[in-house]
Amino acid sequence: HGAAQRLGAALRIVWCWRKVHAVYTLVMAGYSTMFMDAATVVLNDPRDAVTRHLAIARLVTLSDFGGATEQQSINTGLVAAAPGAATQQVLEQWMQFEAAATETEQAYLTWDLAPRLRREGVVIHALSQRNFPSYLTFDRRHIKGASSAVVSDTSGLSRVLATTFSPGGPAASLGGGAEVVASDSA
Repeated sequence: HGAAQRLGAALRIVWCWRKVHAVYTLVMAGYSTMFMDAATVVLNDPRDAVTRHLAIARLVTLSDFGGATEQQSINTGLVAAAPGAATQQVLEQWMQFEAAATETEQAYLTWDLAPRLRREGVVIHALSQRNFPSYLTFDRRHIKGASSAVVSDTSGLSRVLATTFSPGGPAASLGGGAEVVASDSA
């Protein structure tokens, strides 16, 4: 089982990095993009919250935990980005980790890139656990009265969707209808 486990781990790493490439490709084509893992459960439309944060943030993600460390515990079950040179640079810096990656894209964003970029003044926003709980913190209170909720299971990699919205700036781009542009058949 050792060889199979190593192969499985290597394939998971490669698969996870594909989401960064998908977001980058769509952003470079002029689309604001929200990429969600198939294991991310959306109870309400997250586009308004994502749009608000993309007005100042280069990336919008989920957070694994709430409280004081909410912004430091990035979960890439949702990754959103708007077109622009600054966002392009962030995505290119993130992809530079891939060549020698021994971990998922989430690990490198959370522990390496985001802390450095934040020290440089770049905004990477993790959506609040109050409205966007992870599968670890989700409970019934997130259904009653919550404007939006996303539940993300970081272990699920069976299928991934990339969603794009109309070309343009973040304020105008996430309000339109969604179009699925990439999905695997698993």
